[in-house]
Amino acid sequence: MQKWEYKFIDCIYHSEDWYPAYENGQDIKNWKQAPSIAGYSNQLGEQGWELVNLATSAAGSHTDHSEWFRLAFKRRKE
Repeated sequence: MQKWEYKFIDCIYHSEDWYPAYENGQDIKNWKQAPSIAGYSNQLGEQGWELVNLATSAAGSHTDHSEWFRLAFKRRKE
């Protein structure tokens, strides 16, 4: 039977782009200096991870607004 492992990346908007800030609920160290989400996703793809879902959220008011999105990746478990 095929087995899978999953990775969830929470992204936030910073300095005019989206960045991965949390991986499976844990802070990504130095995420502000890391590649933006496109580069990070390409790195995961090189490691065999496939993007399988994207979820977005927005909350707040017109003066205090926050947005984020979550990427879900999977790869075959060895």
